[in-house]
Amino acid sequence: MGFLPLLANAGTPLMWAGCCLLIFGNLVIGVVEARLLERLLRRPVDDRPLVLANYASMSAGIGMGWALDPLSQRIAADPLRLGLIYIAILWTAAFCLTVLIEWPFASRAASLGSFSRSVLPLLATVNVITYAFLILLVGLLGGVNVFIAFRNSEAAQVTRVEGWVYYCDPKKHAVQRVRLDGSREERVAALPSLEAPGQTRLVFDDPKGVGSVSLFLRVSGSHRLLLQSDWSPRRTATTATAHREANGLLSLGNLTFGPGSTLMFRPDESVAAGFWPAEGLRVRGVAYRLETPFLALTWRSPTVLPDGTTVAQLGDAIVLVNAERGKGARLAAGVGPAVLLDRPERNFEPSEQK
Repeated sequence: MGFLPLLANAGTPLMWAGCCLLIFGNLVIGVVEARLLERLLRRPVDDRPLVLANYASMSAGIGMGWALDPLSQRIAADPLRLGLIYIAILWTAAFCLTVLIEWPFASRAASLGSFSRSVLPLLATVNVITYAFLILLVGLLGGVNVFIAFRNSEAAQVTRVEGWVYYCDPKKHAVQRVRLDGSREERVAALPSLEAPGQTRLVFDDPKGVGSVSLFLRVSGSHRLLLQSDWSPRRTATTATAHREANGLLSLGNLTFGPGSTLMFRPDESVAAGFWPAEGLRVRGVAYRLETPFLALTWRSPTVLPDGTTVAQLGDAIVLVNAERGKGARLAAGVGPAVLLDRPERNFEPSEQK
């Protein structure tokens, strides 16, 4: 039960509960497991070996969490398709490893030698009970309703709005763009060396002041790289909060996962991304979250399309999600999505998507 590699961001309820569980909870759980095992074996069981067993499995869990960090990063690049499978496999692996690590401790606690076969199935039963408590705790303080709300689909099944999504891909060292239906992806420009990644953003601006919008990559301060120019303002989204930086540029997100502002092509201030994984993506009062001990991802830079579909960054992925239709799709791996429509004059209605 002590196996719990907590990977959530600091500051969330699940994080603090997990820390308390790792530091103090294993003591309580060890005693509870000893009492349960005592009732099942119908013989005295010493608390101390099982308490030590829980801290041993906790240490193994932390080590496994570090070892799996590269894999977690790969999952974060395609969470809608791989996230639930990854979490289920790790829960199962955690359970099995916990039972195996605690087996010799439980055998000695019951004075039955080092690896008593009679203890193993009973210890597994005890851990089913304690793991059920842990899963309930994660469900209450964390959340996986992203997988429940958004069925993984093709992008063309999520939205029929036509346009491009521009984003930064640090691994390819490039600014890329992908079609909203996922049909084509291409390179736009090289990504400069990121000496100050927190200052690197995709921004819209009207440099001539005549209503012709251009897309820039702002590297730092006033230095900007022109990516695309001379767009109709109606082809770009407006911000819900009317927040602009001191130089008048509209921030769309950055390479350090800053929260940014919610952008939209139709008036709808009910969509917002929280700072922590537990806050999730809020759509009309419902928060769609992904926070577990094994995988915790934040939402960033949401843009509401004319049909109500949202383009956003989830972890290291650019995704399309539509809460009303219950569908989601991964467009690309990257950060800071910026949307440009092909036909802004078309009035998309949610009914057209059904």
